[in-house]
Amino acid sequence: VAVGKWLAGGALTLAALGARFTRTFGRLRVAIDAVLDIDNYFADPPNRRPPRARIFSRFASLLAYLRAAGYARVVIVAHSQGTVISADLLRHLHAQGRIRELVGAMRLSLVTVGSPLRDLYAERFPLLYRWMGARETVFANAAPAAAALGAAEWVNACRSGDYVGRFIWTPSTDAA
Repeated sequence: VAVGKWLAGGALTLAALGARFTRTFGRLRVAIDAVLDIDNYFADPPNRRPPRARIFSRFASLLAYLRAAGYARVVIVAHSQGTVISADLLRHLHAQGRIRELVGAMRLSLVTVGSPLRDLYAERFPLLYRWMGARETVFANAAPAAAALGAAEWVNACRSGDYVGRFIWTPSTDAA
């Protein structure tokens, strides 16, 4: 009963505050969602079925299906967390020497939009994302390269106001 009263009081307060609450805490919700996405991606649950492994399995199956269907070229378009998933899987397959057995002669291109790879993942998880290259390196030669993922090309797009998805190959001091 006490919990019910507390929840009802909270719901009534939210209803009374309405748009003011949304404006104030809406941005906080976006940040919490991003943190939960990262936590879920790296989770190692007790059932030994990590979400990342299931995601990779489905992604690899789709690539194999497209190869079997006779496609000559595939353009993977990924946004935000999807850019991390796509780059991680392609890099893993390429490093293991398995990408060609999965995609055959099919040409892969990667288009990332709002990618958190450099500013979020490489900065916060430097051991896992060392392949992204150091932030302060000479950006003309900065990693990553499409070839490191087994892709023919990699294009990244971002906007200046995006707090998660940022540059990949240019210094943060460049005007966006």
